Amino acid sequence: MLAVLVLLTTCLVVHPVQERPVAGQGETLPPGAVLRLGTLRWKHGAPVEAVAFSPDGRFVVSGSSDTTIVVWNTQTGERERTFQERSCVGSVAISRDGRY
Repeated sequence: MLAVLVLLTTCLVVHPVQERPVAGQGETLPPGAVLRLGTLRWKHGAPVEAVAFSPDGRFVVSGSSDTTIVVWNTQTGERERTFQERSCVGSVAISRDGRY
């Protein structure tokens, strides 16, 4: 009886699931996942009021009630540039050629 109990307990050992790292972010994702909602990337200090995408899809610009405009890299989710305004940013736009 003891041998059967030992055999059953060794069969029930659970191995942890290996997660893969996300390059340069220090975060991990389960296999097959593309991104994790709730990451510290892509966040302003207050609600986002406006968003615009560059024509080539490389950048996203967001304006927030925290008085900032942020240019985000869509591949990495990192801030490329931050502009500080005097009041809440209610709209943002990107020129057709993506330069402005």
